[in-house]
Amino acid sequence: QLIKAEPHLATDNATESEAASLTVRRAPSMFSDEPCLLDGALSRTTAVAAKRMSPKEREIVLANRKIRNRESARRSRAKKDIALRDLTDRKLTLERTVCSQSEVLAHLLSENMELQEACAHLRPTAAPML
Repeated sequence: QLIKAEPHLATDNATESEAASLTVRRAPSMFSDEPCLLDGALSRTTAVAAKRMSPKEREIVLANRKIRNRESARRSRAKKDIALRDLTDRKLTLERTVCSQSEVLAHLLSENMELQEACAHLRPTAAPML
């Protein structure tokens, strides 16, 4: 089974007519003995192996590599978005914690001042008793 490659998947620099003429094999069904150019021998080829290929095979390999790179970039962006969301949530949590701790500290400082003033008033009266 042959299918036409989508123009944006074939090559970025190719004209629409060149990209539209590129054909790739559809993945074989589980009942087929037919080799698949997308998943078989042409996947993950090296530069040396690519030099021995026909121009059509090279185009297919490059199109597959672009697809893999785009998927990898998409996954990377998704991970980055999740990490950014987690960091933003953590920042908000820490800001709330700092705010509540600041309120507790302010309350404790005012209570400490009140106790120091009460202690200062009691010292003169307690001194003669000692």
